[in-house]
Amino acid sequence: MKERVWQVGLIVVVLVAFWLGNAIARDPGIPDVIQARRFEVVDKSGRVQIRMATGECGGMIIVYDSDGTERAFVFIDMVGVADSKGHSFASMGESDGVGAIMLFGPGSNHKAGIALFVPKDTSPFAMITGDDGERTWRTP
Repeated sequence: MKERVWQVGLIVVVLVAFWLGNAIARDPGIPDVIQARRFEVVDKSGRVQIRMATGECGGMIIVYDSDGTERAFVFIDMVGVADSKGHSFASMGESDGVGAIMLFGPGSNHKAGIALFVPKDTSPFAMITGDDGERTWRTP
């Protein structure tokens, strides 16, 4: 009987040690998955530096400078960078079957610039726009 008690006691000790070892090995402070509709990385003062979120067309990532101005973005169908005032000056993407690369003058707010378009069903073309946003030149 004593031997049986020792065997059961030893089994219980081994199981408890195994359970404690597993509990210590897992870090409950680090989850496997974090889910949210929006995730923000902030600096020491609480200003957003990176925002990951869902939008109408899908996921997006926006990067801000130390002043809180949007400087780079990745949307589901477009990537781009912005100047210090938050105006996009270079972007590329696809929309409605047309691929595009666009470069705009600093602070032009998508007006003065040059763009290359590659439609799915027709020939590629390039275009230059003036300060007023009107087309000044276009390839055939």
